Amino acid sequence: TYTVVEIGDGVFENAGITSLALPSNLKSIGSHAFRGNSISSVTFPAGIETISSNAFAENNLTSVTLPNGFDFTAASYQAFMDNDITSVTLPDSITILPLGIFRQNQISTLVVPDAVTEIGDNAFLNNQISDLTLGPAVESIGNSAFWGNGMASVVLPGSLHTIGNSAFILNDLTEVTIPASVQTI
Repeated sequence: TYTVVEIGDGVFENAGITSLALPSNLKSIGSHAFRGNSISSVTFPAGIETISSNAFAENNLTSVTLPNGFDFTAASYQAFMDNDITSVTLPDSITILPLGIFRQNQISTLVVPDAVTEIGDNAFLNNQISDLTLGPAVESIGNSAFWGNGMASVVLPGSLHTIGNSAFILNDLTEVTIPASVQTI
């Protein structure tokens, strides 16, 4: 018998998969590993360390729950874009929400964990976020990070230094308070 600890780049891309059970010892999922399938749910093992770019893009996922201790890296970009995700549960260990990570989904409520310092470009572009809670450590919000959502107001944390171009464009914002800590908009 073999113990699978890594699934390589593109191994199951566009393979017609509808159901997925990941092995309990899995540590790493490569770029495009499951992109372009019809997977509707996935449970990540407690020891998962790496989810690479576009790993689950263009599937039918409706929710994502990541285990305690997991953190994204910049190489996780667009890992869950173009799905049907309505619910995402992020552990307190998350420190970065990279480029396009949950782009083009159906998320309506988002709680950004307290340790997150960076929200990348297009991270939540084209969702349905109407209820956003930003953690107290967020220092930068990337270009178009929350483009095309349904927010009427947003409370920005005092840790924030940078708000990227078009970060909140195409929302229903009527109230925004920009903290004194912001240096670049």
